[in-house]
Amino acid sequence: MTERFVQIKTAFLRDPNLSLAQKAVGSIVATYADRNGVAWPGLRRLMRDAHVSKHTIEKVRASLVRAGYLEKFYVKRKGKFTGVRYRVSRKVLHRRSP
Repeated sequence: MTERFVQIKTAFLRDPNLSLAQKAVGSIVATYADRNGVAWPGLRRLMRDAHVSKHTIEKVRASLVRAGYLEKFYVKRKGKFTGVRYRVSRKVLHRRSP
């Protein structure tokens, strides 16, 4: 498996309005983002990676969406709902322009 890395913006990590759980979960979601900032790690994967409960992941993800650090959107294919994706904000993830 190839080792990957991401660049998390310092301003996100030092935001005094965010809890440690918010910073951890936001950073972990960012590690799953593609080059467009879109990520879709499952709930169980995030629970395992962050070592927190389902309730914590759900609460933290919702708070990061409200704060504008994540954008939640639904994916449909052939008219059917196929899943949820998150776009990681440029306030969190440093991305090179394509």
